[in-house]
Amino acid sequence: TFLVLLVSNLVLWENVASVPLCPSWDGSCHGTLKNMFNYALSLSYELQNQTAEMLSDFLLDVQYASGRWYLDGAQSSCHTSTFGIMLPEEETEQMKAIVLLQEILILLGAWKDPLHHVVTELSGMEEAPTAIIERANIVEIVVKGLQEGVRRILRKIYPRFKEIEEYPIWKGLASLQSPDEDLRVFAFHSLFQCLKRDSRKIDSNLKLLKCRFVYDSDCF
Repeated sequence: TFLVLLVSNLVLWENVASVPLCPSWDGSCHGTLKNMFNYALSLSYELQNQTAEMLSDFLLDVQYASGRWYLDGAQSSCHTSTFGIMLPEEETEQMKAIVLLQEILILLGAWKDPLHHVVTELSGMEEAPTAIIERANIVEIVVKGLQEGVRRILRKIYPRFKEIEEYPIWKGLASLQSPDEDLRVFAFHSLFQCLKRDSRKIDSNLKLLKCRFVYDSDCF
């Protein structure tokens, strides 16, 4: 479904690929692509940093770390694990890059509900871990900012861009709310691990895309 939607949105790309990205330099232009990518990458860096620190805070918190030997290297499958869009080899490099930007946008959208519930469930606990909650709130804000940054990049390079609001489904709320403390702790830990993994993937892909669009290099 994702592939069909993306390709249907991108079939017109070849007709606009040779058109200057911002021909009139009027109010419709919001900075250069380089500046847009730099802005997105600054948020991506912050996302990586905050998610890594959030996981670290979680593991160091005595309430969760004490006796939790099974957390070492443990991680259930992520709700975004099976999400990925593959295009045929014959597609143009430009088309692949546009699809990758769309993929980043969908991946960010897939974390909206999990992050909301992380903050809600942690806040409702006795002796709530304030440092983790604060970082989770920051991550929510950064994700929203990064989504908008990627949207602007897409509109700049592909004016007919239409956002696909269909995201990988997260089914982990029951585990976060479980009366079984071990299950609940494992659910939080797994979620933080998944978010850390996805933040690294997003940052890596944005760097590749900046290379492709800003420096016109064959980065794929």
